Amino acid sequence: MTPTWLLQRGWDVVSRKVAHLFRLGPSYDAPTTVTHHEDLEAVGEMIRAKAIQPLVDKVFTLDNVVDAFEYLQAGHATGKVVVSVAAER
Repeated sequence: MTPTWLLQRGWDVVSRKVAHLFRLGPSYDAPTTVTHHEDLEAVGEMIRAKAIQPLVDKVFTLDNVVDAFEYLQAGHATGKVVVSVAAER
């Protein structure tokens, strides 16, 4: 069974593409990046050395992933929005 939020997300993407074809509104795509292991190691070292600090705006549990997407879509995020998939300790 496909989660409702996933269907909604898919519909949002498709409707933006169709609107763009008919120029019925703004269209945008999220950039795709390729991350290399060495790059992640370097970033991890900088975080451990306190040379950089990630800006985490809000953390949601996996059970609240729909709330996380709604928060992002509302445009209120001032940093990264994290969905935690690990069990809380």
